[in-house]
Amino acid sequence: MTGSKMNMHTRLKHQIKQLKQNSSDGNYPLEVLLAVVSKTYEETDHEKNNQEHDIQRMSEELQTLNRQVQRESESYLSMVMKNIVEGVVTYDENGQILHFNLAMEKMFQTSRKNMAGCSIESLSQADKETFPTIYDQYFNGTSTGPAYETIAVNNSGDVFPIDLTISKVVTQRGATFIAVVRDITERKNEQKALIEAKENALQTALTKTNFLSTMSHEIRTPMNAVIGLTNLLLQESPRKDQIENLNTLKFSGENLLVLIDDILDYNKIQAGKLNIEQTEFSLNEVIHNINKSLNMRAYDKKISLHIVTESGFPNIIIGDPTRLSQVLLNLIGNAIKFTESGKVTLTITSKQDTDERWAINFAIEDTGIGIHKDKIDTIFDNFTQSDANTTRKFGGTGLGLAITRQLLELQGSSIQVKSILGKGSIFSFTLQFETSSESSITAGNTPDDQDLIEHFEPVNVLLVEDSLVNQMVATKFLTKWGLTVDIAENGAVAIDKVKEKDYAVVLMDLHMPVMDGYTAAKNIRALPNEKYQQLPIIALTASTKASDQSDLNDAGINTYISKPFNPLELNQRIAQFIET
Repeated sequence: MTGSKMNMHTRLKHQIKQLKQNSSDGNYPLEVLLAVVSKTYEETDHEKNNQEHDIQRMSEELQTLNRQVQRESESYLSMVMKNIVEGVVTYDENGQILHFNLAMEKMFQTSRKNMAGCSIESLSQADKETFPTIYDQYFNGTSTGPAYETIAVNNSGDVFPIDLTISKVVTQRGATFIAVVRDITERKNEQKALIEAKENALQTALTKTNFLSTMSHEIRTPMNAVIGLTNLLLQESPRKDQIENLNTLKFSGENLLVLIDDILDYNKIQAGKLNIEQTEFSLNEVIHNINKSLNMRAYDKKISLHIVTESGFPNIIIGDPTRLSQVLLNLIGNAIKFTESGKVTLTITSKQDTDERWAINFAIEDTGIGIHKDKIDTIFDNFTQSDANTTRKFGGTGLGLAITRQLLELQGSSIQVKSILGKGSIFSFTLQFETSSESSITAGNTPDDQDLIEHFEPVNVLLVEDSLVNQMVATKFLTKWGLTVDIAENGAVAIDKVKEKDYAVVLMDLHMPVMDGYTAAKNIRALPNEKYQQLPIIALTASTKASDQSDLNDAGINTYISKPFNPLELNQRIAQFIET
């Protein structure tokens, strides 16, 4: 029974009861009863009509609110879509475009009205092969990832790159696809500019490297003659007054090469192409050579150069003797340069970390001009000295300490400085070395270079060199050591001579007319006989590029020596391949 009927019956029952109470005898005429019933129904109908009216009014209010919410939602969504900087397009399962935001209109130079109902593929006519693939993958329920790079075409026919991201939304009405489109023209242009800048930088670096290599070759070639002839004259019993002049000439030439090498090494370090070798060498020999190289400079300034070594450190160690020498020459050379009177002392101490590993400390102390504490950090900057007066008075490139620090960092070390202005400085560093199985614990005297020179059996050596002066210098040293020398002025002549005669070793210049040393070495290795694969080839060159071991290996060259060559180094390098 419904609520309205129950209310009506309750009201009717109540009115009949009231009627009985008002009747004196408990009886009432039929007309009165019917009137009561009629009134009851009328009241109920009126109440029902009021309720239905209220329901209708509430329903209309709800519909109005719903329409308002929908309008606000659509307005908000429209505002969001309008202000999104990236293009947004929606399309149905048939690929027909449903919605096109303002960013898409600007990007594709068209209107939403024109695009409504068009195929989504029309946006990428410039890339028919890739776009349908993306389209099909999303229709099949798979994903190509967060973004896919493709090519789009606008209403004017202009082609441009885009990033495309597509999401799939499934409702009761079916699937709807939402594509976010990003114009990546600017990004592509930036990438292109970066690539071009990188290529230009590489080309500039290559040009600089080639220039430095050529400069080195052109300077080293005459310097090889100057220093080589000086070494020869020093070995031919000169007068005492001549010895001083020859030593000064030799020192000046070697000092010029140090300045050149500083610039070349700086370039290599900046390019990340300077490698630290790991080879066996004698620490005593390195110290002896440094003492010989710098003793004359200290003598000329009337200051004393002392080398203090503790007993018991290993002599034969594994490391990079060239870079160790370079660091010590820079630091001791600087100490001598900036010391007007007094002394410069190199102190070497060691600590054995393990059976095969030693920590060796090198400390260079001087009584020179010292460094202001505010300038200590800046002296290691490239092309920097403590002040302009220092540069004018003492000269130099300002690269020595910068290279020294970087060489030590490449070997896992660092340089420490203590200095008092006007009293002197101490530069120190520690390097880790492995000891060789042939290492002897010694700190004895090192013999003179002439005592270390090997004299050979009279075997044939081929000198491949285009410079007449360099031919003369090298030939004098080689014949003095007992070797028989043939000369080839270029690589092509060298190949013919190798075919005609057996040689114990070939000394090969790398830069020559007609045929360079790299090509000549490759052709010799290609000759059809095993002996040509075993023939030792030593590059003797003024080029910095020879230090690229991979180029030497590719050409079949065993090793190399830089010009101007050290006679002892050349002698010992030949001794590796020829029995004495």
